[in-house]
Amino acid sequence: MRAGRRIIGAAIGMVAACAVVAPAGAAPDTRAEAATTSPQIVRLAGQDRYETAVKVSSYLNPAPIPDDEVTIVNGTAWPDALAAANRYQTSRAVLLVQRNRVPEVTLREIKRLTPRRIVVIGGTGVIDSSVVRLLNPYAPDGAHRIAGSDRYKTTAGVVDSVFWGEEMMPLDHMVLATGEDWPDALTGAGLVPPLLLAGRDTLPWATIDAARGQTVIAVGGTGAISDGVLNNIYLGNRDRTRIGGQDRYATAAKVAAAIASRRGGVQALWYASGENYSDALAAAGAVVLLTRADCVPRATDQATRNLGPERIIVVGGPSVANTSRVCRS
Repeated sequence: MRAGRRIIGAAIGMVAACAVVAPAGAAPDTRAEAATTSPQIVRLAGQDRYETAVKVSSYLNPAPIPDDEVTIVNGTAWPDALAAANRYQTSRAVLLVQRNRVPEVTLREIKRLTPRRIVVIGGTGVIDSSVVRLLNPYAPDGAHRIAGSDRYKTTAGVVDSVFWGEEMMPLDHMVLATGEDWPDALTGAGLVPPLLLAGRDTLPWATIDAARGQTVIAVGGTGAISDGVLNNIYLGNRDRTRIGGQDRYATAAKVAAAIASRRGGVQALWYASGENYSDALAAAGAVVLLTRADCVPRATDQATRNLGPERIIVVGGPSVANTSRVCRS
């Protein structure tokens, strides 16, 4: 089973003092009239972003994955790391490295997983060739790079490698998020594949070409993706729509509600920091709600209650991802 589908559809995540649970087989009751129960809370946190990504990988892959692949991204380059969310259709794990160094915790996890193939996302300015050479012996099919001259071309290249390559996955929709900030791309990646990037007022040709006529769902308000960009990408596409809230927390809540509507509910929610992308990168591709270091935003708390998941998976420690109290405003 593909990792992305396991992350957003199977046994994983949730957090709130109490949550509304819909009857079996029914959509979540947004009126909060059902019986309440406390979800199981799982926190995945390491000493740094690299170990946190390993904790997520170990949680999702308790056994080795000799027939599958691992994706490698730079833990300090969020555009390429979020582009890798597209590879959750084919990869079983996304792990983080530095530009010219593989942290020991990452290398140990690769050795444990024994993947068939390793895919490195980003050019040599993001991940040095020495890293690719170091990783090459740890997979029978070796380590291979996917890169473009900028974040938009790299993301489009990742999309092409997954959806327009040998597997040719059928697509009806695509998600468009800003390439200028990370929260909308992080939460939007779990909606439908693939995820592509644009500027607020610019639409790169690489994105237009990769869109290939799908219905476009823009994540974020007009401050993130302007109507002009959305109207331009409409050329050749069947339809376009927008999911946006008054801030990143409200937008994430609306995206999660849209996912639940499409799937008849969600069993797992992931909580990630809406203030710092370092740990949040590990949650890309899941059904993600955003929290803060000091409190849980009201939009996040209400969305959790409405969706009533069985589990909440919190990525990062309490100092970056709070679950203990709801914000007053």
